[in-house]
Amino acid sequence: WKQEGDARQYAWLEKQGCAQVAMAVEVIRRLPESDIVELLEQQGKLLASARLLFAGNTSCARQRALAYALKAIELGPISAGGEEMAALVYHDDRGGLARVWVRRNGAEHTAWNVACAPLPATVAPQVIRPRAAKG
Repeated sequence: WKQEGDARQYAWLEKQGCAQVAMAVEVIRRLPESDIVELLEQQGKLLASARLLFAGNTSCARQRALAYALKAIELGPISAGGEEMAALVYHDDRGGLARVWVRRNGAEHTAWNVACAPLPATVAPQVIRPRAAKG
């Protein structure tokens, strides 16, 4: 994989056997590999617990029940001068972006805060839905 311009880092969890590999997630700011693996493994649980935070945030309340796809993991402060935390960046199926800030507590991660905004006009939303089982 080669891309012109700035080099980008992507991560994904590889499954055993012939299972389809999950979509690659961009790592916007370098994190230790062990943290990336833990965040990828726990991202579904973190998004589920973040939905309660969505309800209490006026910019996120309407997006609470939408379908989301994880697009990136980044590292930075929640606010100017604030504590630096990992953030899971999701795109929703209606053209929105949600950032779930995650606090580490031992080996576990906890959804700590959320922020939502419309996607920039240059980014098209892409939500991957599970395929129906063939029978």
